[in-house]
Amino acid sequence: MTKADLARAIAKTHDLNHREAVRVVDAVLETISGALTRGEKVELRGFGAFIAKSKPGRRARNPKTGAHVNVPAKVIATFKTSKSFKKMLDMTAEGKR
Repeated sequence: MTKADLARAIAKTHDLNHREAVRVVDAVLETISGALTRGEKVELRGFGAFIAKSKPGRRARNPKTGAHVNVPAKVIATFKTSKSFKKMLDMTAEGKR
């Protein structure tokens, strides 16, 4: 599902026009991004949590040349599903087998 598909689904189920639904989706994504940028955890009960994690710098090897390179420290966004959402996904997967 793309962002446009998500906006279409929201517009259809909540009696909004497409432009309003796109603004809602954009606002939600901007809010989540802003919170992660500030180092905050975004928890959506029953769905999961977005977390900004710091990864330390490390020394790696270029597989093509074998040369060692330094990879700088960085912050990445991760998502951890909630127990109830994970259970729902497992039941869906079992039904498709």
